[in-house]
Amino acid sequence: MSQLILNFLSKSLFDRIVIYSFLSIFLVKLIFEVGMGGHWFHQSQNKQWIFFGLLALDYLIFFPTIIKTRVTLNICSAFAFFLFIIIAQGIATGIFYNNAPFVIFNDTVPLLIMALNILRMQSLSEREIKPDFMYIAKICMALALATTIIGFAGQQIGRPTVPVPGNLTLFLPLCAALLFSKNRKPYWMIGAIAFMFAIYFTEFNRTSLAFILLAIGGFTAVQCLKSPIKGVYVGAAVIATIAILAVTLPTDSKIYQRIDGLINIDLSKRTGSVGERQAENDAVKYKLEKMGSTAQWFGSGFGGLYRVKFTHQWMESYGHAHYAWTWFNLRYGKLGMLYLLIMIGVLAYNGFRSFLFRDANGYLIGFLCLECLIYVFTYVNSIFLLSGLPFLHLYLSKERNN
Repeated sequence: MSQLILNFLSKSLFDRIVIYSFLSIFLVKLIFEVGMGGHWFHQSQNKQWIFFGLLALDYLIFFPTIIKTRVTLNICSAFAFFLFIIIAQGIATGIFYNNAPFVIFNDTVPLLIMALNILRMQSLSEREIKPDFMYIAKICMALALATTIIGFAGQQIGRPTVPVPGNLTLFLPLCAALLFSKNRKPYWMIGAIAFMFAIYFTEFNRTSLAFILLAIGGFTAVQCLKSPIKGVYVGAAVIATIAILAVTLPTDSKIYQRIDGLINIDLSKRTGSVGERQAENDAVKYKLEKMGSTAQWFGSGFGGLYRVKFTHQWMESYGHAHYAWTWFNLRYGKLGMLYLLIMIGVLAYNGFRSFLFRDANGYLIGFLCLECLIYVFTYVNSIFLLSGLPFLHLYLSKERNN
């Protein structure tokens, strides 16, 4: 056991963060959902604080190394320094408007951890350690499989849980990187992934569907470039699979309802999941207008709350926002649109650059960046809760040794 722990601690920070994420969801599923009977829908805070607790322990263990850290300068480390600036602005603005201290703290933690992790990943000591993709894949797929089985078993005994394969925001990019990489995939891992997709497929949300379609489309295009005949076969198989799923998909499944909702979307309405996101945007604009021109330019800061009407209820003290532009407007006002564009630019650059490496690590970072670009339009908090992982700046072997 001690050798396993030492081996784990010898891996890169990137490896450990990915594993902490899957481990935290496994623990929540086992302890809070199946063990204590807590509803899966209300476990977000537990997942976050267990994950942050594991990260805090990591920082404590490596504290002697961290205080001696020297950071390499690249676009990702520059973005981390930029995050410190906008975090300071968010806190200062929140204090100026007398926002609740705990809510300010709650808004600060994800971005602060994100910035710190990015800097640690760009340090000279971390630069010498290449991410071990297959090590990550084996451990995380095992944890995802265990989480899925526990969730399925919990359902059978009446617990309010679901068989989700770990952290979907990391699970899908891991699967895509495995698909594109030339690494040999163990048979158990291929079988486990197929099992988890079969169990959870009807529960996928719109972001997951968009990512899956883009990843499969990209894989088909790559196969066409390598061998047109093979590409045609792959494309035909993909089309046939989609056609079979479209015919056999239960009409009462969540995935069917989400697709139907997109097909029949009416952006003028403020009901349903998409309509409620529009309602958030309207409510934030109204809130800032009432606060005055200063708030319109600089936002309500961290801890800022607003009132919004959802389909079945009024939310009186709501501090959340799904769309990235709504969140940045709430926190930073019109300046937030500039901040958002900077973040999108860094994600697009680092994703494109990572794909050019054409190895498993490059594909993983590239797909994480792609997923984050999708989350800009659906659920911005997922970007922050990835804790800086998409902002790992990969190095060529000769650059790493310089």
